[in-house]
Amino acid sequence: MITTTALALVLLGTQDSMTPPFPKAELDAIKFLTGNYRGKGTSHDQAGNIVKTTGSSQGRMEFGHWLSMNADYTMPGTPKMNGRFMLTYNTMSQKYEGAWFDNMTQQPLNCKGKFEGEYLVLWSDPMTIAPGVPPAIFKIVYRKSGARSYDFRLRIKMADQWSPVMDMSYTR
Repeated sequence: MITTTALALVLLGTQDSMTPPFPKAELDAIKFLTGNYRGKGTSHDQAGNIVKTTGSSQGRMEFGHWLSMNADYTMPGTPKMNGRFMLTYNTMSQKYEGAWFDNMTQQPLNCKGKFEGEYLVLWSDPMTIAPGVPPAIFKIVYRKSGARSYDFRLRIKMADQWSPVMDMSYTR
C-alpha cells in the first residue's frame, strides 16, 4: 500500500511538472461568461427575416482552464437549439481556442481568436453546412457590457458575403 501511494505521488509530481502553467490573466478575462444568464435578442431565419430570439447560458470554469458554457436558443419556426461551448487559452498559439457543439449539426464548430479591445473575437474554421454549398466561416463576438451582463454577436460569411445570424444581450 505504501509503495502504491509513493508511486502515485511520483507520477502525479512528474505529470504536474510537464503541464505548462495555466495563463491566469487570459483565463480571468473570459470569466465574465461564467454564471447563469437569460438572453433576449434577434436572429435571422433562412429567408432573411429578423425574428425575436430568447435564450439562456450557464457558464463555469472546468479543469482549471476550460470555460464550459451550455446555451439554448428559442426562435419562431425552428426547433429549440441546445449547445455547449468549450473555450480555453492556448499558450503555444497565444490564442483562445474552442469548439461549439449543438443538436442541430453533426460536426463541431472549431474557432480561434483573441481580444480586440473589449471584444473577444473568434473566427471559425471553414465549415461545410450543406452538400454542394461552399464552406462558411463564422465570426463570434462576446463583450462584457456590465457587471452582470454580456453581449453576443454571430455573423456568417458565405460566398464572400457577411450576414448577421444572431444578436443577443444577456443578464444575470
